[in-house]
Amino acid sequence: MINRFSSFPTEKVKIIKASGLIIDNVDAFMSNNMFLIEDGRLDIEENDIISRSLPNGKTEEYLVIDRGFKRTIGSFPDHYQVIVKKQICNVTTKNKHSQMLSFKDKAIMEKLFDMGTGYVLNLNNSQFRALIAECSDIDVYSNPNYISESSKAKKLRKFWNNENDIVVGKVILELLGVREAIIKSRIEYDSDYNDTLADEALRIKGIAMSMIGDTPLFSSTAERFQADLSAANAVLQDLIKIGECLCTNVAYNEKTDEDTMNTFFRDMLCFKGYEETKDQTRHGLSQSGKGAGEVDLLLTKAGKEIALFEGLKLNGVRSQYIDDHIEKAINNYNALGTATFVVAYVSCSDFGDFWNRYYEHLENYKYGINVKRNIIELTAPNASTKIAQIILSRAEFDFPVYYICFKIS
Repeated sequence: MINRFSSFPTEKVKIIKASGLIIDNVDAFMSNNMFLIEDGRLDIEENDIISRSLPNGKTEEYLVIDRGFKRTIGSFPDHYQVIVKKQICNVTTKNKHSQMLSFKDKAIMEKLFDMGTGYVLNLNNSQFRALIAECSDIDVYSNPNYISESSKAKKLRKFWNNENDIVVGKVILELLGVREAIIKSRIEYDSDYNDTLADEALRIKGIAMSMIGDTPLFSSTAERFQADLSAANAVLQDLIKIGECLCTNVAYNEKTDEDTMNTFFRDMLCFKGYEETKDQTRHGLSQSGKGAGEVDLLLTKAGKEIALFEGLKLNGVRSQYIDDHIEKAINNYNALGTATFVVAYVSCSDFGDFWNRYYEHLENYKYGINVKRNIIELTAPNASTKIAQIILSRAEFDFPVYYICFKIS
């Protein structure tokens, strides 16, 4: 059996128990606020401390919030997906802190809310205090957890790192509302003003709506499409990273079957926070027209259907085989207009020549639905990856389709 964990770059950490017992030399992989620990036999509990050493000689400590023991998932054996909180001070909180905001999301919000100099938008202390309190019943100027934070920006950073998803989502939506009013006034003053962060604002709005359990409502089709495109781009970046692991892992080669590589992507996507919807029976017609068709993966995140994944293994441009997969994923299956990713695992001697012929085939493919924007080649992130994108439209609902090729050994 292929060891799925071999694709993760691990490090050695210590687990410090409340009793003082130390479990040393534990192999772990860290991503955002989670440690993936392969050894499911270890005794890990909530309130344990995970300690990791940094290259500069310092250490970081993380409080275990949820030990996250997982039984076998696909080809992963019993293991832990440990949810942690970085220990900065001795203050603790009873609330489960936000799990939906990534480091990238927080970096975007730093820009959206003009936090670089310690401020938050154009809010004064009283306005900022009232906004947070109305959304969360927390006074960030008197609450002991926040008194030591010297600026509005610092208080906001601590707030979104420590409070639960619902109240954080509410605060983010209120701040986006303030920002929208600022942008509107700037446009009224200068008709040539361009909001360079408009796409980023839509992305964060969608995330915040999901945090409070609502489905985002948009003011126009264009606004909805830009939000979907931003979400699809995030999926694309995750697929590229997983593909890099596939391309550099000698366990996956021309002899590996298609289903095994699909399973690798499924397992890695699950680790990154996606969920697989197993019941696809009502989603579309099979190619024979006799029943519901199924793509290889139907992915959701935060309860929202976010992507269709269709994998195929190629050693050449097999036209009918390629067309069958496209037909299944786009024409026979995708009734909702979900972002679609057709991923090819390619074994060939000349990857560049293969891509040129494959791309030409895609240019000439007849979709049977409206092509809103013709296929374009996107910038390749590395020598083993090629990407193209086309925008299709079903019943005036635009959605992106990505064709990705990974060269396997």
